[in-house]
Amino acid sequence: MQSNAAVAPAVNAMCPLEQLICGSATATSTAIEDESILVLKGISKLITSYYDFSLEYKQDLSRLQSSYFLPVSLRSLMETTAIGLLARIDPLRVLLSSKSQNSAAYNKAMPQAAALKWKGDVMGEAEKSSATPANSTAGAATKSLWDPSLSSSKLPRHLFSGQMCEAFWEPAAKNLANLPNAISSTWLAELQSETPKDLIKKLIGEGNQIYSELSKGIHPEFAVNRESEYDSPTLQTYLERAFKWTSSLGLLSHCSASFSTRLQFEHCLNHLKTIEEIAR
Repeated sequence: MQSNAAVAPAVNAMCPLEQLICGSATATSTAIEDESILVLKGISKLITSYYDFSLEYKQDLSRLQSSYFLPVSLRSLMETTAIGLLARIDPLRVLLSSKSQNSAAYNKAMPQAAALKWKGDVMGEAEKSSATPANSTAGAATKSLWDPSLSSSKLPRHLFSGQMCEAFWEPAAKNLANLPNAISSTWLAELQSETPKDLIKKLIGEGNQIYSELSKGIHPEFAVNRESEYDSPTLQTYLERAFKWTSSLGLLSHCSASFSTRLQFEHCLNHLKTIEEIAR
C-alpha cells in the first residue's frame, strides 16, 4: 500500500545478522518482555553496530585503519553473537553477568567472576583429566556426557559443551539437513552436506581458529609487518569467514525448538542469503 512506503526503508534496514542471532526479541511487545528479552534487545544493538562497522571498513580494505580496526570489529562480532545465542538457550547465565553489574559490589576495576568470556562461556575451558573416571585404566571408555555421577552443579553450561551439542546443536543440524534447499546459497549447501556431528565439530574448530587469528590483529603481534599480514585479500577472507560462522550458527538456532525467539525459517534463509551476498 502507498501509505506504507515511508516505513519500508526502516524495515529493510534491519540488520540480517541481528535477526538471525536475536530472532523476534526486538519485535517483542514491551507489555510482555522480560529480563531475557531486554538483554537480547541490548545484544541486538551491539551486533548491529559491529556488523555495520565491519561493512564500513570493507568499503576500502586497503586503508591502514581497516587493518587495525576490522579484526577488532569482527572478533567483537563473534563474541557478541555467541553471547546472544547463549542468552536464547541459557538466559540465566547471561542475566547473571548483566544483573551483577547493578550490584553495589560491582567494581569495574576488578575482574568479575560473572563476566562472560569466550573461553569459559562460549568454547569452555580446556578439557580436564577429571572427565574420565578416577580409577579408569588405559583404553577404558570415557564417562558418558549424561553420567549419573555428574551433579547439576558440575554440568558444563558453555555454548558448545558436549551436552549442549548433543542435546541442541546436533539435532538442529539434523533438522537443517532434512529441510529442502529453498534458496541458491553456497553456505547453506555446505551446511546441509555435513553430518550433524561433523558439522558442529567443524563449526567449533572454525570458530576457535578465526577468533585466534583475529586476536593476533588486536594484540601487537603483527606490529612490524601489519600491512603484509593484514592486506586487503586477507581482510576480505576474515570478513567472509566471520560472517559465515556467525550467520551459520544463527540459522541453526532457528532449527531447534529449544532456542527462544525463533523466526519463521524462510525468513532465516533470506537473512543468510543476504549476508552471504554482502560478505563477498
